[in-house]
Parts: sequence; C-alpha cells; structure tokens
Amino acid sequence: MSSATIAALRAELLEQQAALADPLEGLEDFVRVGNGVDGEKDMRSLAQAGADRYHRRLSLVAAALTAIDALEEDGFPPIPLLDVPASQFELFRRNQQTISAAVAVLNPIEPANGGEVRFGEGRLRDGVQAPAGAAART
Repeated sequence: MSSATIAALRAELLEQQAALADPLEGLEDFVRVGNGVDGEKDMRSLAQAGADRYHRRLSLVAAALTAIDALEEDGFPPIPLLDVPASQFELFRRNQQTISAAVAVLNPIEPANGGEVRFGEGRLRDGVQAPAGAAART
C-alpha cells in the first residue's frame, strides 16, 4: 500500500467521521426529547438503534485511524529489516542453505483419491476367495 493510498484512506475515514456527526447528534436529540406524536416510543427505539449503529461505526473508524497512525510510526509501508549480529546472521544463512538442500531432495506426492471399493468380493489370505455372503471379520 503506497503512502498516497494511506493518505486517501485516512481522508476517507475522516470524512466518514464528519458525515456521521450531525445525524448522530440528531438521533440522540430525538431519543432524549422525542416529538410528542403517536408511536413516539417506537420512533425513539428506532432512533436509539440508529445512534447505536453510528456509535459503532465511529468506534471502528477511530480504531482504524489509530491503527494507521501506529503503522506509520512503525515505518509502514516498507517491511522493516531486522538487525541481527553478524554471527547470528551467518547461522541464519547456513540454516537457509541446509533447508534449501533439504527441499531439493524432497519428492512431493499427492494423496490417493478416486478409485473404487467394492464390498462382498473380498479375498481371504493367500488369495483364497471368500464364500458369497460370508460376513467380513476384522
């Protein structure tokens, strides 16, 4: 993800926060004050459900912005290189070489699939045919 993409995402999240502010305030006002009409209790319930949903969205947006800030503080987007002592680096390199050598001698096989299994045509040991209708024993 490029820095421009991150900046665009941050801008979109900030726009979302701003766009939710007024409707949320209106919903919360309605829940507190109501409007004195028939069905007001149902309307308040709907307004509260809407306010709850907007609060949830605002929490998610805030969490996303916090995560973006933390990633940028960590140097995002490049993947950081890890500093290790030279002697340890050589052990990693040697390990890499032996793992590569091991991979070179591996022969991947696919598990068996397909085929056909028929019951009632079993053979006893030494190729002797089982009698028809004989119960198989395990």
